[in-house]
Amino acid sequence: MLPSVSLAQAIADLERLTDEVGPGVVAFDGDGTLWTGDIADDVVHRLLGERLLRSGVRDALHAAFPSPTEDPHALFAEIVAADKAGTFDHRVTCELVGSLLAGWGVDEFHAFCVETLRSARLADRLIPEAWALRRRATELGHTVLVVSASPLAIVAGASAVVGAPDGALGVEVVVVDHVYTTAVARPIPYAQGKVAAVARLAGAAPLLAAFGDNRFDLAMLAAAKLPFAVRPKQALITHGGELVSRGLRMLVEG
Repeated sequence: MLPSVSLAQAIADLERLTDEVGPGVVAFDGDGTLWTGDIADDVVHRLLGERLLRSGVRDALHAAFPSPTEDPHALFAEIVAADKAGTFDHRVTCELVGSLLAGWGVDEFHAFCVETLRSARLADRLIPEAWALRRRATELGHTVLVVSASPLAIVAGASAVVGAPDGALGVEVVVVDHVYTTAVARPIPYAQGKVAAVARLAGAAPLLAAFGDNRFDLAMLAAAKLPFAVRPKQALITHGGELVSRGLRMLVEG
């Protein structure tokens, strides 16, 4: 089990570090850290359920996941099942979620995401201890980022629903003539890619604090001066032990 830290003590630690080094970056994972559930799942379930995938998606999925299935909706369901079974690379699944946007106009898809996430009651799924830290970090003058392996377009939709941090990092889908394609920019913000993405955006600014819930956040947590686990999944608890000596603690409300 990870050692715990109260919300009040975590805020005090961030305030102390701010006094010592000045403003920097505070980075949050999204799903399971800032809110419960998975925003990409919310959007993808609607895309599949209402059969809203468009031209080009099938070929992109087949290129990564050979299958006799021709219907892209059923094909992506196969990919998700293989991912959950541990027979398909989760990183590639995250990239392929970005490919599902192909054929949608940028503004059109943003409106779709906002409508979907409002219907999914995202505003009622916020994790209070993480949002309290987010608010205090902003008050202290830090650059507050959400760093997600979901498509940036979906993260932007979530930000529009619940209030945006200073910036967002996610899987960037290539746009041509204001329409999404099946191509994504690599590397994506996943595992070590989260650290690289923060560094590209923040430059020389130090990563003062990071918050995550799963093992894919470990690299970002390891790079921060103050690493916090938020309602950690068992995978983070199992693999995060080596970071305890470097200050990893589980944030608890109170």
